[in-house]
Amino acid sequence: GTAHGRLADCYTQLGLLRALQARHGVDMAQLLIQSSFAMGTSGDFSDAAAGTANPTESEFLTMDSPSLPPLVQQYVDHKKKQPEGLLLFRVGDFFEAYFDDAIALSTVAGIVLTSKKLKSGRVRMSGFPATQMEKYSLALLKAGMKVYVVDQIYSPSARNFVPSGGPPVMGKGELLPRGLVRTFTPGTVVEEEMLPQRDNNFVACLWWHSSPAPTLPTKVAAAPQVRWGLAHADISSGEFFCAQGTATRPLMDELQRLRPAELIVCTSG
Repeated sequence: GTAHGRLADCYTQLGLLRALQARHGVDMAQLLIQSSFAMGTSGDFSDAAAGTANPTESEFLTMDSPSLPPLVQQYVDHKKKQPEGLLLFRVGDFFEAYFDDAIALSTVAGIVLTSKKLKSGRVRMSGFPATQMEKYSLALLKAGMKVYVVDQIYSPSARNFVPSGGPPVMGKGELLPRGLVRTFTPGTVVEEEMLPQRDNNFVACLWWHSSPAPTLPTKVAAAPQVRWGLAHADISSGEFFCAQGTATRPLMDELQRLRPAELIVCTSG
């Protein structure tokens, strides 16, 4: 029947994807996610076709729009807890991003930006297969972004837990529980595939204090008094160092030597 026909269509499109990749070297991740959205395989959304030729700006929903679908609202709830980074949201075999994060993910990682038609409007979305999470997270980190990973959680204490290791059995209308499982920042990477091969991956913290110049009896201007402290570590190797000083030149030299992947600055005074 209809289900059999849709399954056949899926296999047909997958065969076309593989043929395109073999002939033109097209990235399979982008093709898969584009095909998935086009076929409307995300069960939490309506079955309407993904995208129109030229949707208007007024059609797009925001995180504050009323009556968002439960899955999108679950994403929004997590996003509001982590507003300063890009949130990757696990949906089945994919990690997805919505709203402004979808635009950022598409721009930085070179992934197709699309949208999904809902009853109340359209939601911008972008994503990639879950198996490619480290690849695309690394692209975001190289752009200086913080990445939050929200995954599906299968808890043994949940009533729908399946001891055999399969996905939990959900009732009609129920959402899979999801939680924050990983936060990536440029200086806190420990995954070997995401680390530089030859250089350290330092995260550094700088404390800086500058007080007004003292008043001198002469007309010669005095320089402001500076104090600083610098600590840096490579979390992947356990190396840790610290230094302090009262002149800016040694500090600049040290930062140039370290070239930290991430610098946290605390100012005082």
